[in-house]
Amino acid sequence: MLWSNSVVSTVSSDTEPTIIINFDTAKYIFNAGENTTRAFRQQKQSWRGAKGVFLTGVGTQRGSGLPGLLMSLADSGVQAVNLVGPPGTKHFLAHMRTYLYRPNLYVGPIEADPYGKHGGLQPEPLYTDENLRIYGIPLSATLNDASDASEAGSKRKRAPSPDVSHKRGKHSTQEDTVKLSLVERSQQPDFNPADLTGDEAQAWRTLIIKGMFMQKAPAPKSRLKGKRAGEDLAIVPAPDEDAETSPAPAKGRAVSQFQSPLPKYDASKATLCYVCVGPRIRGKFDNERATQLQIPDGRCRADLIRGNAITFMVDDGEGGKIERTVKPEDVIGASSSPKVVMVFDVPTRDHIPSLVSTFETSSFYKTFLGSEHVDEHAVFAIYHLCGEGVLEDERYKVLINKFAPEVHHLVASREHSPDPVTFTTAAYYQTRMNQLDPKMFPTLKFNLEPRKQLGDITGLPENTIAMCANLSFSIKPVSPPMVVPAGTDFSQVVHSSEAQTLPDAVQAAFQTAKERADEALKGRQSRPGDDVIVTPLGTSSAVPSTWRNVSSTLIQIPKHGNILLDAGEGTWGQLIRLFGDDPARKSGVWAVLRDLKCIFLSHGHGDHHIGTAKILAMRQLMGPTQPLYVVGTRPILMLLREYNEIEDLGLDSSGDTGVETILSDSIRWDGRDKGYGMQMVMPWQDPTLNTLSKSAMCNALGLTDFATVEVMHAMRAYGCVIKHDDKWSITFSGDTRPTNNLVYAGRNSTLLIHEATMGDDQGELARQKAHSTFGEAVNIGRRMRAENTLLTHFSARYPRLPPPEQNPGAPRSPGGTSAPVLALAVDHTCVRLGDFAKLRAYLPALEQNFQDVVAQDSAEAEEDEVDHSKVSW
Repeated sequence: MLWSNSVVSTVSSDTEPTIIINFDTAKYIFNAGENTTRAFRQQKQSWRGAKGVFLTGVGTQRGSGLPGLLMSLADSGVQAVNLVGPPGTKHFLAHMRTYLYRPNLYVGPIEADPYGKHGGLQPEPLYTDENLRIYGIPLSATLNDASDASEAGSKRKRAPSPDVSHKRGKHSTQEDTVKLSLVERSQQPDFNPADLTGDEAQAWRTLIIKGMFMQKAPAPKSRLKGKRAGEDLAIVPAPDEDAETSPAPAKGRAVSQFQSPLPKYDASKATLCYVCVGPRIRGKFDNERATQLQIPDGRCRADLIRGNAITFMVDDGEGGKIERTVKPEDVIGASSSPKVVMVFDVPTRDHIPSLVSTFETSSFYKTFLGSEHVDEHAVFAIYHLCGEGVLEDERYKVLINKFAPEVHHLVASREHSPDPVTFTTAAYYQTRMNQLDPKMFPTLKFNLEPRKQLGDITGLPENTIAMCANLSFSIKPVSPPMVVPAGTDFSQVVHSSEAQTLPDAVQAAFQTAKERADEALKGRQSRPGDDVIVTPLGTSSAVPSTWRNVSSTLIQIPKHGNILLDAGEGTWGQLIRLFGDDPARKSGVWAVLRDLKCIFLSHGHGDHHIGTAKILAMRQLMGPTQPLYVVGTRPILMLLREYNEIEDLGLDSSGDTGVETILSDSIRWDGRDKGYGMQMVMPWQDPTLNTLSKSAMCNALGLTDFATVEVMHAMRAYGCVIKHDDKWSITFSGDTRPTNNLVYAGRNSTLLIHEATMGDDQGELARQKAHSTFGEAVNIGRRMRAENTLLTHFSARYPRLPPPEQNPGAPRSPGGTSAPVLALAVDHTCVRLGDFAKLRAYLPALEQNFQDVVAQDSAEAEEDEVDHSKVSW
């Protein structure tokens, strides 16, 4: 049985540590931070065969890439996977219910019980199969005084159980609980899941998760389908959100609970470490010895391999037969003891006492220290995910030095790790484009030197090294940790300070493009809004690729602030790679974040909003000084509030510095309020409060108006129109079929940003998926009389640039209106509103550069690993 370990990603500007344990027929993935799926693609690693995802924590740091990973697993044919994690894992997964729905995938959630069977002195495994027994060590921050090691090692503060509450829901009495099962009660008209507490709340989350996975495809306007007591509850989502505006149901029926708030989650935040015990591998069968003993081929040898003694007849050398008995140890070498891999996640020095106490007080975990119990199990490697100051802490060094000296220690620490570019394919393209226009195509930020050298820490075990992407080691057969390159390596060029020598064809294309750009801007008079900078941060539809991230566009308004249009997974990483990090959190990406005053989230499909929580969490670290307004549909704002119960996103902060939410329904361009139908109106849904928040947001950004525009998509979706005091405007489509609403609302816009998911030869598929083709998007800009049109949100069918099936520069449309200046969005292109004609002139150079880079990149075929026609965001 072969098994090995590999690192998909480590700590960097745009990734968190993700580790895989690989067996012949199974993979076990540890953590899924942001950009996990994209890192898999860049590193040429495969998720196929995944049996489990194991989170050391819930929240943005360890799990914000989970929904994208689960969707990728389902869409690539994985049928079942277990999700294991600390308390809060079920709430974390259930809060994704409005957009994470995969009927062809089974997800079995396993949540650690810190003070019961999983956290005691003789713990039971969290997970067991034919390959691994995996134990969980829950950690909590027990002391503020990190220097008091003696008290910390002997005591562990017990955290409250999840959802402990002394208040029973208003619709629930003790008698009702006895008479009605949770399933039956859910069908009552006045049932509200938010009222559930304790075990009932946890049971409800489990039922929600069952409805997210391995269910039949929902019928239109599907509702909650209940069975009698003792049977499972089959919950089917209503992805079209019609439940929001439907009349109240008849008594005895329930609305779709996917649209109702989850029970409140109120428990301490635990971190979970893992101890993974591998199989005991039998020794090698000695064929030569078996032949000497005259053991017959076939069944007899198979029985020995299975561990059974055999008896058979052999020649006695004198023409007769004698009986011979052979035991397995006569022909099979000694079995090797089970190898062990550990994952320690210690976010602060205050978590160290919990870990130390576990290995000091548990007779089970004590056996992993030293070499005394090597026949029972032998620790091979420990991954250390360390927060600030943990590695230097003497208590931590004492603990890890208690393990056998041959153990490999692999460290992921932001203080002690360099920050090279992660997605080198896209960065290589950008590095070359920088020679065409340094301002429009800035090189991405990186740092090859850590802030502190790992080697400067005294007292660490000898076999201590820093984790890096593609670091691998094999346990059977045994090999030490080493970096295994994956495909074409552009890192040397990306990290070089010297300009690369471009091929003749690319140089010629660049020179021609510069001349065309100068000609396009010749004689142009300056106009209001010319200095506004538009930066596509993600231009891919549905799934990220090595070339492009998923949807997000940054608008920077000088002297007023910034607006983010959608925030797909990885948006934070795109921002920090473009603007750079500053440990003091004053300049670089932190300055951009400080000036961020609005995030507009067009609709509930995951590739447009999954990255929002990460941005809000990082904003909280900075210490915000002004409010941030998040505009979105009800399901998006609801899930952000549920996320806020796990990790502070700022939604409970004061209005002076907190996150203020605005319902897209309340600020429509046509003045109509979509309404909430049967849905409970929460305080944050009050139309009057939403209108007041909109006015405050407009004042902060110097806008005369910010209005939403309902568009045509597979679920309720909005575009928006941004109008500034300086008489410029930007219209953003979100995901949509061509719609007159956008044309009327965005008339004479300075810029239209419109999705162009499909090529013109994919018109029928575009209609099925409720997207626009390239030509349809261009025509919307013409009808709108937009001055400029930026096309984005390209299908993964087009890993580079989409094929323009028509001449985008045609001077007149069939209707006779003037054509806008047309440009195609590329990640990390910083373009002033006044320079869109220049970007249009660069288009042939962009395409020539793409073709040349693709010719060098052996990963091009990898982009088609998933059948994207089946991806249903």
